[in-house]
Amino acid sequence: MNQVYVYGRGDELPENIMRINVTSRSKDELGRSFSPFLLGPLKIYPFNGSDHFECNLFENAWQYLKVYDKYSEKSSYLKWLQTGCESKKAHRFPMGRGAKPMYSLWKGERLKYIEARFKIYAPLYAWCIENCAQESYQKLQKLFKKHKKIALFDYDGYNYINAGLSLNQVIYNHKRKMGHSFVLAMMLTNNRVWEKDFDHRKIFFQSVPRSRITRKRKHPETKKKKEKKKEKVKEKEKKKEKEKRKRKRKRKKEKERKKKRERKRRKKKKKEKEKEKKRKRSNKNKKD
Repeated sequence: MNQVYVYGRGDELPENIMRINVTSRSKDELGRSFSPFLLGPLKIYPFNGSDHFECNLFENAWQYLKVYDKYSEKSSYLKWLQTGCESKKAHRFPMGRGAKPMYSLWKGERLKYIEARFKIYAPLYAWCIENCAQESYQKLQKLFKKHKKIALFDYDGYNYINAGLSLNQVIYNHKRKMGHSFVLAMMLTNNRVWEKDFDHRKIFFQSVPRSRITRKRKHPETKKKKEKKKEKVKEKEKKKEKEKRKRKRKRKKEKERKKKRERKRRKKKKKEKEKEKKRKRSNKNKKD
């Protein structure tokens, strides 16, 4: 059975499953190409009509379509939106971590959190994948067909399968964030939930704790092993101290040698000066 897992930090997964990090911090070029921090450019339509804004990055498009109390007036919001769209650096928290928007603007509609996820985030991200990362997405599709089970890592991801949730439920779950990896999973499994009609009655609140990896506990160490370790540590410390002392001695000797050389050099200079004075005096006497 073909399955796309999504997981976050520390989530447990089945063994022998292909894992792909789809964030900007991925070491793999394929994974990085799916990051919202790098996808773009794209057009956004916050107001009614054909007027649109060109945004360099998907992440900024999503974040700057949110309206905060500080930018509730249209003129101030337009300036703020323009700066976000023109920026070539992704801003995940443009108003600071923890700031909550009043709503998101899309085609003149004021959308709440889940509805914005449904009508803005998912379809815009899918558009970016299909238009800005076509080759990467085709490679991902081939990998999925080959391995049948893959796992996508995302900082806002979690193992929805272990939690007993479907992708349809993930998009309506108000309690947990929905990372871009879930949209990728929906695309790969041909379950494009956002293309269906939005139903606010399906919104629910379910916390999903992380299914942490259970690691084997180490056997408690015996007293003898602990004592041996302590002895080794002490021996290492002693060796370090000896080396330090040797270095200090060497430095002292070098300093003494330098001083001796300097003394000799000064003596030579004095002697040479005295000789020169004598010569000058003898020359004067001869002239006289």
